[in-house]
Amino acid sequence: MNLLDRLCPPAGPRPTLLNSLPKSGTHLLSKAMDLLPGIQRAPVHFGQTSAARFEQAASETATLVPIGIDWPHLVLLASLHETLKQVKPGHYVTGHIPFSEALAALLTRMEMKSLLMIRDPRDIVVSHARHVSKTTKHFLSDLYRPLSPAERITVSIRGVEPVGDAGPRLLDIAQRCRSVMPWMAQSFNYTTAFEKLVGPQGGGSRTSQRQELEAITNHIGLHLSVAEIEQAAAQVFGGTNTFDRGAIGSWRKEFSPAHRALFKELAGQSLIEWGYEQDLDW
Repeated sequence: MNLLDRLCPPAGPRPTLLNSLPKSGTHLLSKAMDLLPGIQRAPVHFGQTSAARFEQAASETATLVPIGIDWPHLVLLASLHETLKQVKPGHYVTGHIPFSEALAALLTRMEMKSLLMIRDPRDIVVSHARHVSKTTKHFLSDLYRPLSPAERITVSIRGVEPVGDAGPRLLDIAQRCRSVMPWMAQSFNYTTAFEKLVGPQGGGSRTSQRQELEAITNHIGLHLSVAEIEQAAAQVFGGTNTFDRGAIGSWRKEFSPAHRALFKELAGQSLIEWGYEQDLDW
């Protein structure tokens, strides 16, 4: 170690929030992190299913922020803060969290990093429809199971309006996409993509996968050798409980002309903004 390193030792990997839309590759990114030397997962998830643990405020002046992208719930920012303070350097937590100025300001003050996982939204709705229909504990399971596969995809695109205040609900795919877009502009965030990280077994490339893992590790302050990156890349694909086929472009086999028309109407612009299409001619 040279003199400069002794005077200014490397900070090491920062506490990190892994954020994503449900079915965009959350478990792919988590597995990639788990394979990195020196990185550990903290047993916390910020999403619709965990919203009840973060108390809502009784005071009108308390700051509330949404968590859960499919069906957002407002929770107390101070409660999130107490949990995030426990995330140590070299550890990460996961979440499905819409953007809010208050939470972005908190992450900045805490010097946390975030990774946002995106995926072609057409593949998201196909994976979402399949996942909900076979997951009995999902809050939309009773609605999806009687439907045909085509009808399930339609619902995953269009969303579900709640009956009464109790829900359940599902925002349409355009609203879900828009809710995370502002995270992309935050200096503490790096936006990765399923298509870049999935590798050759999922229809991507090994080169892109290695480059993305290197970009992720650099962003969180973890410096690995080429061999360590290569070893992680070779093991990323598959092997998790909710890893659902994991192929790029599966929507092409599943979308009917009606699905295409509905998706273009609701979320065609999101595809363009995220770089998956240049126009609506697809």
